[in-house]
Amino acid sequence: MPGQRRTLFSIQFKSALTDADLARLRTALDLVTYIQPKPGVSAASPGVVPLDLWSGLFLVRGEGDGEGEWALEARTWGDPPAAVVREWKVRAAIAAHQLDPGVEVPAPEPPTTPEAPVIQVGRAASSRRGRLGRRLLRLD
Repeated sequence: MPGQRRTLFSIQFKSALTDADLARLRTALDLVTYIQPKPGVSAASPGVVPLDLWSGLFLVRGEGDGEGEWALEARTWGDPPAAVVREWKVRAAIAAHQLDPGVEVPAPEPPTTPEAPVIQVGRAASSRRGRLGRRLLRLD
């Protein structure tokens, strides 16, 4: 169930946001752009990337007075896991860094092992290895 909107993070960057820059963002993030005003589309966010059912990464004008100041702002109405939010932040920072080398890219989290056992389904579950795994986990 969605709650109130909150901002997860904001990546500030500087760019003239030329057609080539927009093409880079579209390629790196699957960004949908709305640079030309359209009826029913807010001019406050000239681009958006859906992240999950309740979250999105929005291209917004920067808060500074200067031209060419932009931000990639992640907003959510849900409660995404912290590890997923970190992946989104790294991906957004990499895309912004392509346009503004001054953007610092955070180090990705090292992979973790899942706390709960992964239960295989389909073909993997019916394999010999899958049957052995179920026996070891006492699922059979």
